[in-house]
Formats: sequence, structure tokens, C-alpha cells
Amino acid sequence: MTNITPEQERLLIEINDDFEEHHAVVNRTLRIKSMPTGPGFRLRDLDKYQAYLDSTPTRPG
Repeated sequence: MTNITPEQERLLIEINDDFEEHHAVVNRTLRIKSMPTGPGFRLRDLDKYQAYLDSTPTRPG
């Protein structure tokens, strides 16, 4: 295991926080508004699709 300095740890935490904020903005602005129902779409899998769309980096669908 590599030891990191307190400054490196602080920077890693800051980077992670920035990523979480960026991901939230992307989800809000680019959210899929409806499910495509083209070839291969199975209505019985709708719950799986919804769980995926509602997922976050820290909470997989």
C-alpha cells in the first residue's frame, strides 16, 4: 500500500466531491425522458431499465 500525504488525501476527496456534483448535474440535464420501445424492448424488463436510469455512481441500479 502506498502512503499518501494529508494534502494528497485532501485533493482526492475534493476531486471525488467535484465528480459527484458533476454527475448530479449531468443526470439532471441529460436525463432520458422516455424509454425507447424499438426492436428488442421487453415490457417485462421495464423495472430493470428504471432502476438503471435511477442509479448513481455510488448506488448501482
